[in-house]
Amino acid sequence: MKQPNDKVGLIILVTLVTLVLIGGVVFMVRVILSGSNKKPSSQLKQTAVVDLLENPTDTTRVEVKVRGSVVARENHYDIDISLSSSSRQVKVYQGYGRNNVAKEINLGNDNNSFNAYLKALKNRGFSRETTNKVATKNDGICPGGQLIEYIVRDDSTVGSDLWTTSCNNIQGSFGGNSQGVIDLTLAQIPGAKDAIDEVQRQLGGNN
Repeated sequence: MKQPNDKVGLIILVTLVTLVLIGGVVFMVRVILSGSNKKPSSQLKQTAVVDLLENPTDTTRVEVKVRGSVVARENHYDIDISLSSSSRQVKVYQGYGRNNVAKEINLGNDNNSFNAYLKALKNRGFSRETTNKVATKNDGICPGGQLIEYIVRDDSTVGSDLWTTSCNNIQGSFGGNSQGVIDLTLAQIPGAKDAIDEVQRQLGGNN
């Protein structure tokens, strides 16, 4: 009389073991697939940059920031250039702290002009991050030259914040065409180069 019960128990045991095995296989497959879909952080950063250059939002803006050589406060300058779909701005500061504006230009902009600029930036390697060993960025790096930052962002995220210097022996994170980006950016703001050159002459240097 106990034989049927034994068979039923065996069937139940086999069913439970099978379900556990199936559950384990499904779990492992999900783990493998989710792992294969993850990108290295550098790839994610690169994708974010490309998205903002190719598909800008209403709040996307590009910034090029220059810290001049580390000299006496009377001779030091900083430069901030910012472009968006509605504005173009350059500010040249005398001294440290970006408090004393020596020259400033403010102009309007439109979507067609800004989108063309973004596409040209991509071709200049604005989104390219170097794979070489990078120095540690700090305010005093390359004291005899310039520290230059290349930033693209919108109100929700920073797509890229790369940098380089004018010192040949100091490698920053920016891997694109530095002079090409600067020339392209200055060309978007009539009078920007002349304003910067004038302040540099007044402060007694070109670094």
